[in-house]
Amino acid sequence: MLVMGEMTCIAEALVLWGEVQYAAVELRGEKYIGARASMNVWNPRGQAADEPITSQIWLTSNDTMISLQAGWLGPCPFTQRVAWRGTAPVKKNSTLNAPEAAPLHSMRCGEARGLHVDGYKTNCYNLNCPGFVQTNHHKILDSILDPVSVYGGAQYEVDVQIFKDRVSKHWWVALEGDPLGYWPKELVAHMEPGSDVLAFGGEVYNSVAGGVISMPTQMGSGHVASEGFRKASFFKNVQTVDTNNFYRRPKDGEVQTLVSCSCYELQVSRDEYGPWGYNFYYGGPAPSASCNCKPS
Repeated sequence: MLVMGEMTCIAEALVLWGEVQYAAVELRGEKYIGARASMNVWNPRGQAADEPITSQIWLTSNDTMISLQAGWLGPCPFTQRVAWRGTAPVKKNSTLNAPEAAPLHSMRCGEARGLHVDGYKTNCYNLNCPGFVQTNHHKILDSILDPVSVYGGAQYEVDVQIFKDRVSKHWWVALEGDPLGYWPKELVAHMEPGSDVLAFGGEVYNSVAGGVISMPTQMGSGHVASEGFRKASFFKNVQTVDTNNFYRRPKDGEVQTLVSCSCYELQVSRDEYGPWGYNFYYGGPAPSASCNCKPS
């Protein structure tokens, strides 16, 4: 069992010898005051001990590079310190059981992953971040998401949401529609009119040794998007929230697919008006000689 811990001492080290890779859909074109999606939960493996793996939603401001993020986090050594042993609800899609767990996380970031707008010099997750206000005493950040999906078997998912309260103006995180807590509006003052950019997808750190990435970290399930249901990671019922508090599926003209290297894939579904709404599969690495993530 794993839960979220803090990420402070290794933040600068990740900049010095780590490489961020991602597979995501990005939306621009208007102001957004929220985002929501369901994602299946996995427990992927990093190639090194300190390679965090996330599946998440991002809300970002262009001018300050402040970002609000929520989703689940894969295993790292700093997740071993157990802060809470409760279990967050995970929806089941079939009759098989899954054996492991992954933690729920949320964070406020400046300059990609720092807590403040100072590059990667500070970094944290969940209740280790100063400022985040936990209001739910039954579902708590650091919760264990258990069970997790099984390759070729049962699929387990969570519904994650970030939204701006129209009265208080604070930015809230919700799990399965139940608010967990909020970032006070003062922490993200430049996002008062709304977020400029939304993104949904996966992100990993790959260790860099001798100027090369020896083996790409698993993203999502550790399998590529083309493998499909029960094998690849997915996002479904992806929704944005506009400044009128209207929830809708992404518009075709505002979506851009971003995949940082050939080791990872992302495929948007052609059946966007079915029961899964706007949805996509993502993940990797690809078991191919053509898979190549070069350090920038």
